[in-house]
Amino acid sequence: MNVIENQKFDEERALYGRTELLVKNCSFDGPADGESAFKECHGIEAEDCFFNLRYPFWHDSGLKIRGCEMTELCRASLWYSEHIEITDTKMYGIKALRECSDVVIENCDIISPEFGWSVNGIQMKNSTAESEYFMMRATDLNFSDVQFKGKYSFQYIKNAVFDNCVLDTKDAFWHSENVTVKNSVVKGEYLAWYSDGLTLINCKIIGTQPLCYCKNLTLINCEMVDTDLCFERSEVQAIITSSVDSIKNPLSGWIQVPEVGEIVMDVAETKSKVMISDVDFQTDEFQMIVSENKEFVKKFIQEEISQVQVASFYDTCFLRLDFVRMIGSGMEAVSYIKEKTGMYISYGKQNGRGEKEFLRINTACSRSVLEDNLYQLKDGITAYEKYCVERC
Repeated sequence: MNVIENQKFDEERALYGRTELLVKNCSFDGPADGESAFKECHGIEAEDCFFNLRYPFWHDSGLKIRGCEMTELCRASLWYSEHIEITDTKMYGIKALRECSDVVIENCDIISPEFGWSVNGIQMKNSTAESEYFMMRATDLNFSDVQFKGKYSFQYIKNAVFDNCVLDTKDAFWHSENVTVKNSVVKGEYLAWYSDGLTLINCKIIGTQPLCYCKNLTLINCEMVDTDLCFERSEVQAIITSSVDSIKNPLSGWIQVPEVGEIVMDVAETKSKVMISDVDFQTDEFQMIVSENKEFVKKFIQEEISQVQVASFYDTCFLRLDFVRMIGSGMEAVSYIKEKTGMYISYGKQNGRGEKEFLRINTACSRSVLEDNLYQLKDGITAYEKYCVERC
């Protein structure tokens, strides 16, 4: 690998088309104000460099950027590139990352409006970010220990996992699909409207009118603070550990909550249940009920419903039922069963793979309720397969 060290570049396309190159302690700045320093490059490593000019990394592959600074003038720094590792770097230019794939960002500080649009495959760890319209239309995201601040984040994203993050935002996760958020704080109004397949586990949710017009929404052991008019016209399964200010017209499913200030049910379509009761997940009695119910579900599925198989689900009271050996598609089956029986079913897809479909079933309930749900599911799947055969 060739090495360039302690130099300054300001001309247009200064290192265009270079390959297998290590650039150390260099500055990309100067009166010539040239753009696109590393355009069409491969195998570039930039270490402890200063970037003050536009569009340095476009149409590149195999990038490693360590300990660098990209200033506010370093606009649109990484576009249309792949196989990128960025560590210990300041990314301060607008639209810093777009239309890239296979990206790892670790220990970075990001201040960049419109960051991450249409990125496919990104891991972000131990980083801070401030942005508007952050990660819009990105797919296959895995975020851990990230602190974020800004409006309109994660809209239209697909296939994502967030763990131990703090998200201070507004209008986050609108129109998102197949997203799981674990052990995180999500603060901001109008959370996740029009999302499909959002799961929140052990999260703290803060802000007015969250989680409205959602499909396949699941909350497991979540705390809700200053949350009013929640779940309007949403399909939801929720176990909430704190009081809720108000709940308005959830369409289907159920919500278990220790206390709620007001429940509004004033539209005919509302078929959901709100159950006012405490759930102490730490008691031995509760854990025994859940454990016994899980074994009951596994045995029932094995003997009665060959079209699905049981998998664990995040070590919670929920089980995941993977579709196997079934005629038709899981998503269509869920829609058919909901329409024909009125039964609520929570549906999702395997994160990062997109094709593996599954159901979620709650075992924190009475045995009779659980058994009724399983027989409904069995009859619904049988009816759907018959419908598929007749349709063909």
